[in-house]
Amino acid sequence: MRAMPIVGGRRSLPGRAVVGCALSVLLAACGSSTTADGGSGPSAAAAPDISQSGRMDYACALVRDLPADGSVFDPEAGSAVGAGFAGAVRLFGALTGSHVPGYESLSAHAVDALGSTTTLDIDGVDASITAMADDCAARGLPEDTPDVSRSGRVDYACALIADARAGDYPLGRSNFAVHDEADPTLTAVAAAAGLIAGPGPVGGASHLDGTIDEGLDASAATINEAIPALDFERLNSGIDALATGCAQR
Repeated sequence: MRAMPIVGGRRSLPGRAVVGCALSVLLAACGSSTTADGGSGPSAAAAPDISQSGRMDYACALVRDLPADGSVFDPEAGSAVGAGFAGAVRLFGALTGSHVPGYESLSAHAVDALGSTTTLDIDGVDASITAMADDCAARGLPEDTPDVSRSGRVDYACALIADARAGDYPLGRSNFAVHDEADPTLTAVAAAAGLIAGPGPVGGASHLDGTIDEGLDASAATINEAIPALDFERLNSGIDALATGCAQR
């Protein structure tokens, strides 16, 4: 990875790449994968554990693979880094500013990570990644060996979407509470979209080497764009489309 220039004592990226990637990093992965499988994980895995403890275990497995070297902002780092980061911090509740019961410190680190992306603070993001990794390790997480490869991330996202649609669905205004009143279903849907890593509203596309159906990417992008806009109709449309795409895999 190329060296980052120093601006005001902090590393930053030049030009439009900073703006495009930083604004979309939590709504997508920046760039496209440069590895054969985009992450570590077994070639075959059991059904994803999407219980609360399972989600925390999976998030910690994602964090374990994240480099604290500015790669989250680097389009050349590939979609594995961006998707892993977005998936982890969203599972920890950062997008809604919520604290997962029993995992409050991890949620706080994830919120810090999100805040650092909005201010383009590369060092702050890296520090938050390290803090999340240390916190996970202190808890003995991940306990299992969840599949966080590219295909494993999609499998996990599809399981989250299926679970969301099986509950109080479709989503509406009441699901858009924030902080500790945040709806876990919205948190799960947001995490699913991050794990699929469709293109964000700003910046380049990230179609995971083109090996994942582009319909999944497009559906994830719809979800990513609908959440900040509070567009319930479009959000539910994106969830339904993603569920259909998952069923057709």
